[in-house]
Amino acid sequence: MRDSGRYRPWIWRRILLSALISAIVPVTVIAILLFTLSDNGAVFTTDLSNNVRQELQDQFLLSTEAQADQISQRLVNIGYNVELLRAYANDLLTSQDAYAQDPWHDPASGSSEHAEPSAGNTDAGTASPDKTGADPAKPVQYLENPIYYSQGSDGAIRKIIDDNGSVLFFRKPETSRDFTRYERQKMQVTARLDSLLKGPTRYDQMVSHAFIVTSDSMLRAYPFIDVSGWPADKDLTKPAMYAWSPEKANDRGLVWTSPYVSHLSGEWVVACLGQVAIGEGATQVAVVGCEVRVSRMMDELLSFSIGPGGISWLQRTDGTLLSAQTSAVDYLRVIPIGNAELPSEKHPEQEIRDEANIESRGNDEMLKVLAEVDKSRSNGRVLDPPKEGRYFVITPVAGLDWLLAGTIQSRSIALTNRQKDEQLAVSQQKFLIAGVGLVIGLLIAFLMASLEGRRILSPIRIMISKLQDFHRSGGTITVAIADEGEIGELSNSVQEVVDRYSQEATGDSPD
Repeated sequence: MRDSGRYRPWIWRRILLSALISAIVPVTVIAILLFTLSDNGAVFTTDLSNNVRQELQDQFLLSTEAQADQISQRLVNIGYNVELLRAYANDLLTSQDAYAQDPWHDPASGSSEHAEPSAGNTDAGTASPDKTGADPAKPVQYLENPIYYSQGSDGAIRKIIDDNGSVLFFRKPETSRDFTRYERQKMQVTARLDSLLKGPTRYDQMVSHAFIVTSDSMLRAYPFIDVSGWPADKDLTKPAMYAWSPEKANDRGLVWTSPYVSHLSGEWVVACLGQVAIGEGATQVAVVGCEVRVSRMMDELLSFSIGPGGISWLQRTDGTLLSAQTSAVDYLRVIPIGNAELPSEKHPEQEIRDEANIESRGNDEMLKVLAEVDKSRSNGRVLDPPKEGRYFVITPVAGLDWLLAGTIQSRSIALTNRQKDEQLAVSQQKFLIAGVGLVIGLLIAFLMASLEGRRILSPIRIMISKLQDFHRSGGTITVAIADEGEIGELSNSVQEVVDRYSQEATGDSPD
């Protein structure tokens, strides 16, 4: 027994090695399985807030009553308010009926087109509702951010809904195919006002529908307003609405906004809110808020400037101009960005990008323009209108130059708070699943090691038991075990040695 003791370290090394080899396969399989499930769960959770949710909405609206019940249960499982979605479907059908004749028809005002009264008619503004026999349009519904809108090929807003699926504005598309396509092109816009303007709740003249932002930071659907025929003594110092289109602007002023600038690929959207007030015969414009939201991740900087006319330019750091628009308000001067000519053989696109560097020389040109604006104000003249090309605009606003100019990092604003919360929840879920998988894998490894140890130690116990029995019988045995061989061979060898010595001790001879 003393000689066999020096081989015990080999026995334990063999036990551990065999246990590890036996546990590698199940632990690896479980780890891969858990990691795959965790990854799929993360992808599903992310898609759930975008594609899956939208697909369920589309199926719900276009399904039969029996199919809607089944989809409703799925919507409940993902935390969606089915009642609001049903209300959305009802509003959708109602809106389709209401706008079946004319997409821009206002049921409250009777007709979407009205003859504009003359500027000298002081009763034109108040007489319009009486002539039509209908009250001014009422707010369709309050909106809680965010909003989603779809846009037609003609640039007109098709539909605007809130995050709960409630319709705030709807324009019937020409075909059902357009409806499906535009429904899936919703983009998120968050509108905020930095001022607390208050104004009237009734409007005197209906021109056409528009989608506007009121002073209480809510979004409502209202008809568009043309104030050219309003009396001169009417109080317009506190305008109450922001319209989607500035095309009705005139020398008397108009409440307006530059709503968005959308890249062709749909990567980003810019929303700006504006205000026009009448004071002492001069049009005063103020941009009260602007926000840029990116629907996709873009690892680049976007430079932009917001002037009295809204977004004046928006470009990448390499000089590529993404947007340049003129203001609907009267202008004094238009300054080209880089080369104002469109790309040609003489002026390739890359050359224009190299020349168009707003950050380096935009400030100097802006100061020159402001000097000319001040001079033109004193002289009472208006400079030449803009020509075709790439421009940014300075408008004739007394005491107001550029309200905002800067550079934004699109990556930092690409994720909303909700998306960040979802990503955090997904990360926590993956860590939790990985931790549970690790614990389960360790338990299985210990179990496999215990079973393997018992299998290895079983013949050793038999050997020790027989040696102890032989020792108690008075015999003397010296057993040498080689370092080679499998456990089965070891057991057989021990059995043969024990049997042989037992036979010699008793005097029996094997046949």
